[in-house]
Amino acid sequence: VAGILETWIRQGYETGPLGYPVSNETPTPTGGSYNAFQHGAVYWSPATGAHWLTGPVFDAWAAQGREGGPLGYPAGDLGRLPGGGSFAWFQGGAVYASPATGAHVLSGPILHAWIAQGFETGPLGYPTSDPHPVPGGTAVDFQGGTLTVDATGTVTSSRSVTR
Repeated sequence: VAGILETWIRQGYETGPLGYPVSNETPTPTGGSYNAFQHGAVYWSPATGAHWLTGPVFDAWAAQGREGGPLGYPAGDLGRLPGGGSFAWFQGGAVYASPATGAHVLSGPILHAWIAQGFETGPLGYPTSDPHPVPGGTAVDFQGGTLTVDATGTVTSSRSVTR
């Protein structure tokens, strides 16, 4: 797919963050394709185009089942944040990472509530956990508190005293 090659070229060929290719273009079971590189990969689908991932964000996405998991294909390239943070958007959510918290998955109403509170620069800061079951719903822990979604989709926030 031309988009994979073009994405790698835009990142600086082998001197960019991905390094040298270590695989040929490979079809995915879900109708897309990818190329693996020394430090990450470029994934392509007809719905999303080609996007590159590396580091903790790539690893967290891979742990969720890559394009076959709940996040689906990358919908944007890896983004960098001040202080060493990084993120990427996917068809089914996002992964946000920082050196202090690691990389964690956000999706659905919890992701939307976190965005409304200012992303990682808001009072909650970065996520410190992946979604996990709690009595009455699912929660994600953050540096500054917790967001919990119940079966009706209602999100409640509890904030810690300090961040």
